[in-house]
Amino acid sequence: MRSRTAPPNRAYALLYPHARGWAQNQTAPALGSESLPSEGRKLGMEPVARKIFKGILLLEVAGIAGAYSLFYRMDTNEDFRHTMNRRFPSILEVYYKSNEWAGVYGKREEDQLKWLSSKN
Repeated sequence: MRSRTAPPNRAYALLYPHARGWAQNQTAPALGSESLPSEGRKLGMEPVARKIFKGILLLEVAGIAGAYSLFYRMDTNEDFRHTMNRRFPSILEVYYKSNEWAGVYGKREEDQLKWLSSKN
């Protein structure tokens, strides 16, 4: 018969982390007893941390999707670019700079010519 102070094998100790003390030749907790309080707090905080991580990840994905949709709309619609020029000129400037950085030149000039001709 095996002793209760030693795990049956190393795999058991890996599968049951609450039995970690057994691998160090410590006495086993009584059957049905709770794990150590410090271990309980660690396990209790894990779901909270996981929810926070999921929330942050969701916000980042939503931000990326929103930025892409804004870029796509500005890229395909000259009237929307004109609206952006009136309301948020700094965002339109970022759009023009990103296009120039990517090697797409002339959108700024085309828009300015169209807007000047529409005023006259």
